[in-house]
Amino acid sequence: MDRAARPTSSRALSNELGEALGQPVIVMNRAGATGAIGAEAVARSKPDGYTLIFGTAATHALNVSVFKSLPYHPLKDFAPVAFVGSVPVILYAHPSMPSQPRDFIEKLKANPKKIFYGSAGMSTSYLGIELFLNMAKVSASQVPYKAPARPCRAWSVARCSSVARHSARAVNSSRRGSCTPSPS
Repeated sequence: MDRAARPTSSRALSNELGEALGQPVIVMNRAGATGAIGAEAVARSKPDGYTLIFGTAATHALNVSVFKSLPYHPLKDFAPVAFVGSVPVILYAHPSMPSQPRDFIEKLKANPKKIFYGSAGMSTSYLGIELFLNMAKVSASQVPYKAPARPCRAWSVARCSSVARHSARAVNSSRRGSCTPSPS
């Protein structure tokens, strides 16, 4: 799950978890460094069973490849408790781009590295776009942004031809009109 889905999902689950445990569950969101700041806080906490992490693909897989060193080890410092769910990544094409996947791919093939996509830096949405490009055997140029909302802003003013958003962010962006998915 991405950063937008994680606090929402963990807060929603905290009520039911609290009822099942017979005690309140408090959610503290420590954002930053693709989840590494929060993961470090949990890894360094007293191992008393009272501190949990809502781990993601970023905190437990991506960060190992992105950062030279992490202040935690994703396998040794945590014990899995439950699988909660997954969140798909949605690729948005700017209205100036073809909305049908086949036409979109043909445009990318005709303009290698000349078409730009925005992403929240080294993130799972970035990996989603790269996976799409790899599978389609096409290329595009990444424009990395530090905050997840910035690629959508760049998309809305046509600085980027496409962006990828996790579905939780995508729904919120679509409701605001700042990022609307292309019909497929």
